[in-house]
Amino acid sequence: MTAVSQGPLAYVRELERKDDAIAALLETVGSLRGRTRALGAEAARVAAVLGQMPHERASAAASIERGKAEVTRRKAEVAEAEEAAAKAKRDKESRERAVELAQAALGRAQEELVSSRGRAEAVAGAQASAEREAAAVVAAALAVARELRGAPRLSSRVPEPPGPGLEGVTDWASRADGALLLARSGLDDEREAVVREANELAIAVLGDSAPAGVHQIRERVEAAIGTA
Repeated sequence: MTAVSQGPLAYVRELERKDDAIAALLETVGSLRGRTRALGAEAARVAAVLGQMPHERASAAASIERGKAEVTRRKAEVAEAEEAAAKAKRDKESRERAVELAQAALGRAQEELVSSRGRAEAVAGAQASAEREAAAVVAAALAVARELRGAPRLSSRVPEPPGPGLEGVTDWASRADGALLLARSGLDDEREAVVREANELAIAVLGDSAPAGVHQIRERVEAAIGTA
């Protein structure tokens, strides 16, 4: 094969540098898009959890109130049964059995009240946990937004940082995903153009019309120069 001049080699090396740079940007865009979409989904999930909390708190509070009323009623029944047993002159055994039953019912009511209070504590704990998650999601979204604005050749494409709260994160994630998708499309077009140039070079210099990647073409051009 006729020796290839340094001009085509320098050119193909420059094309390879461009291809590598675009590939790195595509990887960055892919990572940012994946994290952005994950944050949007997490924000929606946590918002749904927090949205249920008013109902959960109200339900737990109502359960406690019902439990208190039931305990009060059962205590009255116990007192009434004990008084009847104390006054009984006949059928005293039956009256004492009634006291035992009333005390058992009171015990169950007290257990249910304890359970209701435990549920209320669990709801409060779940809300506190969800609020911490929400704060973490917002902080992470702000951090990714800063990365987007600082990423080379991407800052002009990305939306404004998230607005307040989870709703702001959800809205931002949707807009950022669209911008990153557009950025990826543009980078894909640029990379295709670089690969096309490299293949045109291969056809012109090496006489090879088989499509190949930029890295492979650069290696073949270098090999051709080595045989000069």
